[in-house]
Amino acid sequence: MQQIDTGAKPPESGIFGFMINGSAFLGAVTMYVRYLIVKKQNEITDFISPSCNVLALCVGLLGCIGMCIVASFQELTVPAVHDGGALVAFVSGALYILIQTVISYRSCPQWSTPCTCHTRLFISIMTSIAIIPSILFGMLLNEYTNWLYGLGRLAAVIQHLTFLSLIACASLISITKIDWNPGEKVKPH
Repeated sequence: MQQIDTGAKPPESGIFGFMINGSAFLGAVTMYVRYLIVKKQNEITDFISPSCNVLALCVGLLGCIGMCIVASFQELTVPAVHDGGALVAFVSGALYILIQTVISYRSCPQWSTPCTCHTRLFISIMTSIAIIPSILFGMLLNEYTNWLYGLGRLAAVIQHLTFLSLIACASLISITKIDWNPGEKVKPH
């Protein structure tokens, strides 16, 4: 059985690394902006501990660092470091989604709609479910590469589908108003 290693050898690995590093940077900027928005909203209505918002930012940035590690250390060159970075990125990303789900529910209805909260909860559950086969098959693939190759690729497909669903749902979520007065009526969406 032939293994497909697109992006593991030059020149593809350089392009892959550049794109992943760019994605990690944009992810970090997005997480920082989300941190500032929640901080401003929390100053007005005090719906969550500020340390929870800082924790979300730190966990999210850790996931971005994991992405940079994946991009910088190719799978065929330094597999242990590459896999470690992937583990950090995926687990930190799942924790970030979970913390943002808690923040969304705590900020509802002033700053989040129930639809947004439920969407984030669904993504959080799917991501948490995808972690189990990813870690399990990742460890087993090191031992039984040929036998479990197909199952490992299934885990990779689950990871990619989870990531794509996250992007799709994130594009549906918008913040239309940063400042809100407690006396204002909230318009249902």
